[in-house]
Amino acid sequence: MAKIAYLECSKCGEHLSGAQPQTICPKDGGSLYVRFDLSALKGKFTPDSLRGREASMWRYREVLPGDRPVSLGEGFTPMLPSRSNPNLWIKDEGLNPTGSFKARGLCAAVTMAREYGLKKLAVPSAGNAASALAAYCAAAGIEARALHLAKRNALRALSELTGIFRRTQSDVVVVRGYSAEDGKILWDFDTVREFQTVNGVKGKGGSIDGPGVVVVNGMVFVNSGYSRFGGMPGNVLLAFAP
Repeated sequence: MAKIAYLECSKCGEHLSGAQPQTICPKDGGSLYVRFDLSALKGKFTPDSLRGREASMWRYREVLPGDRPVSLGEGFTPMLPSRSNPNLWIKDEGLNPTGSFKARGLCAAVTMAREYGLKKLAVPSAGNAASALAAYCAAAGIEARALHLAKRNALRALSELTGIFRRTQSDVVVVRGYSAEDGKILWDFDTVREFQTVNGVKGKGGSIDGPGVVVVNGMVFVNSGYSRFGGMPGNVLLAFAP
């Protein structure tokens, strides 16, 4: 783990302690940069020191926060050559555990949140960040809340919020809608159950992963069932109407 020297306000340059969790600068609301003391790594953290390490972003653990990573195998995604531009290579971040580059940042954030002893985390998201937060919080035993701020007329209570993911044992299986006005619970649904399907095949809900909750034309769609990384298998796409 890299030692945190201090937190620095991006607006006024104020230095704050990194010994306890901080959000924004108390003076002007500026975002906080984390400044590390890397002096102890000089001459030691070299390309040779990385040889034989795990194929994840935690192979660079000396310059990452947290002593106990909350890891699902993120990072070390492939570089693919472009089919149309010979000198262009494309980083395929879709192979991260939650399907986007958001897995990297939320992995580090949840790792530090656990170091600080935090019990609940929330993030505004259109989908990818919510999915990543839910997955890493489930792995860490932390409650996760994901808010979607897009405005829609139909099914307003649910379209303003993609939902809330609650950790049940080690799985994310419940989607919950909160009021955008006062935060009250308006609706929730546990996906772990059997369903009657249109084609007669037995349907079963399970863990929520991948794109998470999607709101389209006043309807809420949830892909339920994800057996990787210890999740609960299932085979249904749930659609909720007003």
